[in-house]
Amino acid sequence: MIKFSQEKVLLLHQLLIQETGGADHIRDFALLEWVRKHRM
Repeated sequence: MIKFSQEKVLLLHQLLIQETGGADHIRDFALLEWVRKHRM
């Protein structure tokens, strides 16, 4: 399984927002980090 760094996740988020529109912000960085570390 590939695990992305937080920087990579934020970059992918920004690119998706540019392509599809929407709000360019993260509501909960702690949750993002938890999911990134614990997702299997």
